[in-house]
Amino acid sequence: MNNKILIGIIGALVVLGGILVFSGQILNNQGGSEKRANQNITPAAAQNDTDASRGTPITETVDTINVTSTGFEPQATKIQKDRVVIWINKTGQEVGIKSDSFAPLNLGRFPVNSSVQLIFDKEGTYEYYNELNPEQKGTIIVE
Repeated sequence: MNNKILIGIIGALVVLGGILVFSGQILNNQGGSEKRANQNITPAAAQNDTDASRGTPITETVDTINVTSTGFEPQATKIQKDRVVIWINKTGQEVGIKSDSFAPLNLGRFPVNSSVQLIFDKEGTYEYYNELNPEQKGTIIVE
């Protein structure tokens, strides 16, 4: 095989591989907070894992907030520190979670029947709203 053709094929494979890796990073990161997970998550009551250093199970508790056409359900959520909150879009249209006072809670827009999530690792009261319907407001109270 001609060296030029071989070099061209290798170059094309490298470019294609780079595109696949780069697009995978965009889909998995979405440019949000490092604690934000992928969209289209199916919520679970708890997720179990094992701490390899101690051999003990770790349980991550999840709290779910439904975004409906009338607002957030529940509107106020009280949780313990290091809990995961998942917002599920059940409005029939795109929604956007935004906070004017807590940047990690600016989760961006997400389509109907998908979700976003955030781990709250500091105590406090965090207010947010639907940026596409600002009268819809919610509060997370972390103890």
